Amino acid sequence: MNLRLIFILCIASLFAGCATYAGLNFDQLFGPQLVRERTASVETPQADFFQREVKPIVDNRCVVCHACYDAPCQLKLSSVEGIDRGASKALVYEGTRLTAAAPTRLFEDAETTQEWRDAGFHPVLNERDQSMAANLEAGLIARLLQQKERHPLPDQVQLEGFDFSIDRE
Repeated sequence: MNLRLIFILCIASLFAGCATYAGLNFDQLFGPQLVRERTASVETPQADFFQREVKPIVDNRCVVCHACYDAPCQLKLSSVEGIDRGASKALVYEGTRLTAAAPTRLFEDAETTQEWRDAGFHPVLNERDQSMAANLEAGLIARLLQQKERHPLPDQVQLEGFDFSIDRE
């Protein structure tokens, strides 16, 4: 066998093993992944915190790309139900697809979070033990925000002609 091919196979096996270990580690650290009920009454402190502290940030930073139904990962951050549904690895625009894909319309094609998981959507919030450590380590959105904080974009002036506001026409 070619030495280069053996080297590539060893590296691929190493990465696959590490990825498998990381998944098992989450199960050991934070328990099994279970769909959680996330709806809260409007009068609760959690709902007030979400509306007052979280929603304005999501609306101003995330919704510009993750509000429509054709976002690349189908993550719809403009509604609580969209956040709970999660994201999908299925390609929205598949140029080589010859047959119709099963639709994944929010509020129409599934009614529960478990139905979305069965349809191939993965959580972006922690669905393991509900603790601060688990939420920060096992939640995809939390990990992406931590990565952005560790590796910020360089300070650059926004290019003229681009309007990223929510109410643009």
